[in-house]
Amino acid sequence: MKSTGALIVIAAMLMTPIAFVLSGTVGATHSASISVAPGKVRGGETVILSFTVTNDGTSAHDIIKVKITVPSGWSNQEALVIIPQDNEVLTESGGENENVILPAGTEIFLIENENIFLPENTVVIVKSGKYVYYPVNNGQTRLQEDIEVWIAAPDGVFSENVKDENFTVVNPTQFLYGPGKNLILDQDVMAIKVSGDIVRLPENIWVRLKENTNAALGDNNVAPGRDLTVTIKDNRVRLKTNRPANSMNWSMVTGDNLQLTDNEILIPAGTRVQLTASEGWAMVKVTENTKVIKTKDTYVNVSTATPENVPKGWSATIGTTYIEWTGGSIAPGASEVFKFAVVSAATSADYTFRVTTTDAVNLPREWTTKVTVDSTPPVLSLEVSKSWVGGSENVAITVKGSEPFTFDNVEIFENGMEPRLLSLTPNEDNTQWTGVYTTENTDYWENDGYITVRVNRARDELGNENTLAVFADKIFVDRRKPTAPSLTGIGLSVGIENRNYYVINTTLTDADDNLIFTPADYTPAGMVLEIFVDNELVASEVASETGLVGFELTIPDGKHVIKARIIDKAGNIGEESVDNLVIDTQAPSVAIEVKENVSGEDISDGGYANENVLAIRVTLSDAVLGIENKANWSLYENENLDNGYVVVVKAIENLGPLPATEFQLTPKVLPVVENVENAVPNVFLSYVFDNTPRLPEGVYEVVAI
Repeated sequence: MKSTGALIVIAAMLMTPIAFVLSGTVGATHSASISVAPGKVRGGETVILSFTVTNDGTSAHDIIKVKITVPSGWSNQEALVIIPQDNEVLTESGGENENVILPAGTEIFLIENENIFLPENTVVIVKSGKYVYYPVNNGQTRLQEDIEVWIAAPDGVFSENVKDENFTVVNPTQFLYGPGKNLILDQDVMAIKVSGDIVRLPENIWVRLKENTNAALGDNNVAPGRDLTVTIKDNRVRLKTNRPANSMNWSMVTGDNLQLTDNEILIPAGTRVQLTASEGWAMVKVTENTKVIKTKDTYVNVSTATPENVPKGWSATIGTTYIEWTGGSIAPGASEVFKFAVVSAATSADYTFRVTTTDAVNLPREWTTKVTVDSTPPVLSLEVSKSWVGGSENVAITVKGSEPFTFDNVEIFENGMEPRLLSLTPNEDNTQWTGVYTTENTDYWENDGYITVRVNRARDELGNENTLAVFADKIFVDRRKPTAPSLTGIGLSVGIENRNYYVINTTLTDADDNLIFTPADYTPAGMVLEIFVDNELVASEVASETGLVGFELTIPDGKHVIKARIIDKAGNIGEESVDNLVIDTQAPSVAIEVKENVSGEDISDGGYANENVLAIRVTLSDAVLGIENKANWSLYENENLDNGYVVVVKAIENLGPLPATEFQLTPKVLPVVENVENAVPNVFLSYVFDNTPRLPEGVYEVVAI
């Protein structure tokens, strides 16, 4: 039994060291996760990186030391402090350290006599009851209401001295506050530790002045805080109020010149003016608690404040290539954020940071994480819905970036015109911005040419800036009408023709397009040639890349008005060429009727008449051109002649006396002349011969030519 008991004790003693070893093995390792923000920064700048270190809790030990080694190319790592709001700091001496910025709208008080300068066209008020001289009527009149006038002196005008007035600054203005002066923080401030009590501000901060301060104003553009009555040194003004009431009932209209009699005016509160002084600056007072700006990269002294280390409870040590924190702890499952300032590498690339964590048993572990340096501004391109447009036409414009970007504005310049701002809407990730531009109307044809699109200060999320991107050859505006084409030049005829088949064969060029100038890559492709017959479009053809237009056209017999025009690729409809075309492909027709005069019996061709007096009717007609009203006996001898007519009764077998064996018939009634457009005048479409000759017995032939 004793042996058994001893064995149990020995086993227990053997188990104990084994348990310690296992515990020691587990406790010797800790695990941490690391994240960094921001993950992307600009190159060559002081940036603040935030490394979040989380003790994952696989060990029972706290992390008590954190060291971050910066990669090659990064430098000047510096620790940070937090200075709580309402703490006081002191200004340092030297340059910008002694200055603050007065935001636009900050109230100031003029403490010395100064003149006020009012530029030409500044609007001021002349009070009711004042006399003004009116040059138009060469006399004075008394105002019966307050009037607005513009300062008319070409170089502006100065007032007499003004003092003890309050103004507001128009622009953010530098103000000399001086060294060793107290500033009250208007926000929690994170600052970079430099040495001792001196810190540097990594960004602009809001502070308040601890005391009233008199100093020189850096920018003298101000606006009075209340309506200010002053006397000016030049009495020339120009009327803005139209037809004001006045004692002489004169009709004084907007734009008329006036002259003040006592030179007193009222400057409305908020009017932009300028304080002037012989030294070029004006002495003003800014009161305590005025909210001002302390600018980035200036130094302040925190000896009067209670700064806290970042992170709180840890102390930082700076090495050549690292920053290390000690004095605090990160319990298992907990996290701590370690922030520091560092100058980023200048070259765009991914950089690896090494983070070394050391736990309570002095066991170090090393981790890595990356930060990207991006010093490249966004690369922009431009796409348009139409590259060739006319007047009053909408064009969709899309600005694309190689990465998400924003910009100040996009300006559109039509040739020789003032710029217009284009409103654009982004897509979901800000890589594309799209807007619609409407070109000026056709009255602005002298401003034809390329539109210039200018994108101002496009920048990525880091502030890398494409200062100016200009696209000058993406959209051509053509508001000019094409020239009128030559009808015969394109293959048509004018006047009288005996054919109705035409082949249109022409080449359109930039000369037909009538451009303000011809771009280097111009092509006539897309221009259209249209042919109209009697105001009906009968043919239309689009030009090829070379401008070639070719097609066949058949025009029916008749009298026609033909037109041709060109429509350019911007949609401008050109001037029309118009002319008359008479097409007659058919010979005139002849109808001969012979009747017995008394009985009215028809005598057919080759028939017999029982009466000597015959009624002979010959009708000559031509539906298109008509027949010239000219008896031409020569046709009887040579019917190939091309004008006139002849109607002849010819005796073949004559049994009695006749005036002649051949004689012309004449119209019983002279025909009414019918003019045919663009044909020879004095023609007729239908000409009727009614003759009742007495003929001896015999055989006769009626010949009409």
